[in-house]
Order: sequence, then C-alpha cells, then structure tokens
Amino acid sequence: HYDLGDVMVRAGEAEAAVQHFERAAELAPGEALYPGRLSALTWRLRRRGEATGWAQRALGIDPKQEMGRLTLARSLMAAGEFDAAARLAGELAGEARGKAMVARAHHLVGEARDKQERWDEAFDAHAAGNDVLVDTPAAAHALRTPLEGMLAGFVGEGAAEALARWGAARYED
Repeated sequence: HYDLGDVMVRAGEAEAAVQHFERAAELAPGEALYPGRLSALTWRLRRRGEATGWAQRALGIDPKQEMGRLTLARSLMAAGEFDAAARLAGELAGEARGKAMVARAHHLVGEARDKQERWDEAFDAHAAGNDVLVDTPAAAHALRTPLEGMLAGFVGEGAAEALARWGAARYED
C-alpha cells in the first residue's frame, strides 16, 4: 500500500494516496514511516489537525522520524509557538539525513525568526538552507553554464565589460 500511495502522490492524486498510506499504517502499526508520510501529506492538503495527529503518532513510534518532526514544527509555527518550532526545526536540521530535509528545516527556522522579527537569525537560517541546496548536483548543473560564461568574460575582457555584454544579451532574449 505504501508503494501505491507513493505512485498516487507522484501522479497528483493526494487524496487517493492518503487512503493507501492509511492502509499501510494499519497493516504495520509499529512502522513510523507511514504516519510520518501521512503527516506531511495531510499538511499539504491543509488538514492541519489530522497532520499533527499523524506527526505525533509517528514520533510516538520513532522520536527521530523526520517527516513527523517537520510537520510538528510546522504545527507549532501555525499555533504561534515560534521558539518551540525553531528549536524543533533546528534540531532536525542538525540531524536529518537528506539535504532536502536539512534545507526545509533551516528554512522553517528562518520563517520562525522572521515572524519574531529576529532578522539576522532569520537571514542566517535561510542562508544555511540555501547553502545546503546549492551543494547538490542539480544546482551545480543549473548554475554551471551561466556562471562559466560570465567568469570567462571577467578573465578575458574585464568585469565591467563582461557584465555590460551579459546584461545586454539578457534583454535580447
């Protein structure tokens, strides 16, 4: 059922995916992945109370379940508990395995600090999230061609001339 739910998510059928993930959670009540995934999916569907419940269930099985932790931090944000949300998201940023989850957690810390008007901390958190994402093969590939061309111009003709030429070329597109 989990695999079918995953296929449904990729096909844009979120409601059908929820049903498959719920069935997977019923069949394997000791597995934290299913309620964790349900917490993220129901949050996306704007079913906040349900999402929080799934997050709590996932964390009751495995306190380190990443999707459950992120959803719970989002729930705390929605409730105006910005320090608690930032603390939980900050812990997740330091412990998460995947770069996308680390970046999401850093950005959630940034959002919490934005709400508190703690601008320097917000900037630092958002920058940390961006740094994680820039350090991925997809980002490197997307940035390589324009940057290589610009840098070659800097070396060959000077920065001012290269920037003027590059800017003019952008307006021609």
